[in-house]
Amino acid sequence: MIFNKIKIENFRPFRGESEIVFPVDKKRNVTIVYGMNGAGKTTLLNAFLWALYGGFTKDTERPDLVINSEVWAKAKVGDKVTASIELQFSNDKNLYILRRSVTGHKTKIGRDQQLDKSQLVLMVRGEDGNSRKVDAPSEAIDQILPEKLSNFFFFNGERELEQLVSQTTAAGAEIEAGIKTILGLEVIERATERHLVEVIARFNKDLRQLGDPKLDQLSDDRDHQEEQIKKLEVGRNQLKSNNEAVSKEIEAIDTKLLGLQSVATLQKQRDALEADLIRANADRETANKSLDQVINRYGYSAFLFPRSKFLENLTSNLRAEERLPAPLKRSFIDDLLARGTCICGASITKDKDARRHLEEIRASAGLAEVEEAWLRLASNAAGLETEVADMRGLLKEARHAANNAVLRQGGKQAELSEISSKLQDNDVEDVVKLEDQRVRYRRKEAENERELGSFELRLRQAELRIREIDREISRHEGHGGKVKVAQRRIEAATESRELLLKILKVRAESVRKELDCRIKETYRSIAVKDYVPELTPTFNLDIFQGSGEDDRETAIKSTAENITLSLSFVGALASFASSQSGSEGDGLFNASGGVFPLIIDSAFGSLDEGYQKAVARALPGLVPQVILLVSKSQGKSVVEETLKSKVFERYVITLHTAKDGEEPQFIELNGSNYPYVVPDTSTYAEVVKVGEK
Repeated sequence: MIFNKIKIENFRPFRGESEIVFPVDKKRNVTIVYGMNGAGKTTLLNAFLWALYGGFTKDTERPDLVINSEVWAKAKVGDKVTASIELQFSNDKNLYILRRSVTGHKTKIGRDQQLDKSQLVLMVRGEDGNSRKVDAPSEAIDQILPEKLSNFFFFNGERELEQLVSQTTAAGAEIEAGIKTILGLEVIERATERHLVEVIARFNKDLRQLGDPKLDQLSDDRDHQEEQIKKLEVGRNQLKSNNEAVSKEIEAIDTKLLGLQSVATLQKQRDALEADLIRANADRETANKSLDQVINRYGYSAFLFPRSKFLENLTSNLRAEERLPAPLKRSFIDDLLARGTCICGASITKDKDARRHLEEIRASAGLAEVEEAWLRLASNAAGLETEVADMRGLLKEARHAANNAVLRQGGKQAELSEISSKLQDNDVEDVVKLEDQRVRYRRKEAENERELGSFELRLRQAELRIREIDREISRHEGHGGKVKVAQRRIEAATESRELLLKILKVRAESVRKELDCRIKETYRSIAVKDYVPELTPTFNLDIFQGSGEDDRETAIKSTAENITLSLSFVGALASFASSQSGSEGDGLFNASGGVFPLIIDSAFGSLDEGYQKAVARALPGLVPQVILLVSKSQGKSVVEETLKSKVFERYVITLHTAKDGEEPQFIELNGSNYPYVVPDTSTYAEVVKVGEK
């Protein structure tokens, strides 16, 4: 998707019509729109979102006031007033013209607007020049730029960029969902979460129709367990949601503490310690999994090893008695008896004594299969000592890693407690209040985590019970094999669901690793410090310092580094999506990659000149089209100079204000002054193209 043009009519602060034309030139792919705070930069960002999806950014105030307030105020009771956005964009050699409009019916005097449902029309013109109306416009738009991906390409200020790199489950889940959207995995997820579950339920219904009391009892039990799983999943998800809300409260407090100069250093130390604690928790979990794997792989050898010497001695005795291997094989004698002729040529059919003698020898002859099994057992017994030694070494290594992780956990927790105590004992009242609130939220978070663990345990128990029930049903006899058929269907559907879940996990992990490599490459080209970014296994974005595993620790990130990391991820995601564009998939997955623009409102506010220059230099190469919404202070000087050769057009959002005593303001661009703030009889915004007045 590449934007060509946007037309705005009576949309929020914009009165009348305003138009912006965007670049399609790959070499000059940047558009800069200047505007003071409150003039309408965020509204311009929302104009794209409203046109495409009918919504606004999360922090938009009064999203119900869509029509320009001046136009609405001047309308008479009984009048109809319309606001609209027309958006032209190209995608996959087609030109699209989208128009979303909303009509308000003024029934009374006042600010509140009585709006109809917005209307969306989408036209498409192909390479042949013919235009047609798209029947399902919302679905078509979501195929081109899925709404779930819009959060990565439409940013409302530094705060949203920083939220992307927050170490929360929600941030990781959002990134993981974005990856699955690009890969086209959502259809498979629906199959595992809904369709196959319904198929299994239908097959269980078939079992009930057989009228067997035992089967009915088992089916009832299975249905009960399925119902329990649904309830537990709802409860678990609610707890996760609650915990995310708690995490956001803690994050808000941390932001406030960072803003208090007297405790900012302590808060930065705490941020780094908490990130290290997360790593220590993950390392402990990895070590415990390693312990489980070692015991599963080698545990039997600890029990068999004491008998290995007995097996070795017994084998030696059998060899000494020439019973192992046996001098004659039973199969050899069976061949002679069947042929009726001895190896010397004598007939054993006529000579009954010879035949009886051979049969007696056969009784003591060795069975090849038994001898092979015995020799294999003896050989394995001889190797048990080596396996036990290997097991001890691996157990020691895993226990050492687990113990180290526990020690690190304890150390980090102690340091965090010390920081919290210092903040609670601080002389500044605001600091004490904030820290007390934070401690309460942390306790609530810990309670939620414990309850989540209980939910996970009960879920596993219910799932295990369902497997046990399925085994009981499979062993049930009768009904002319109908039970077996129904159970095979249930097993096939269950196995298909489990297999698809594994495939989803493997596919997402594969892309995570690929994105991680792309993020590292982009980050190195922007960042000033030699930190190493990572898209972690939980799909969170983080930065580390130190090169080796022993000295590697989470870096204390500044706003500049957070923005750099976020933009590195966006660039990596855009690059990956572009590589998937036009892909036909592999029969199971249908990739929905594409070419996406990047729109950022106020990206440079907290950056010093060094980072402003680095970010501005990198932006044009991250995505095929960049639209920057900046204030005069953010966009002038370093940013403008760095982007000079990449800028296609510049625009100014001129704010007309009815405020008494307001002085006119101007912005100088290309050697000319353009109105920035204009004293007027009413308040509204308009867009002026640089080069036109």
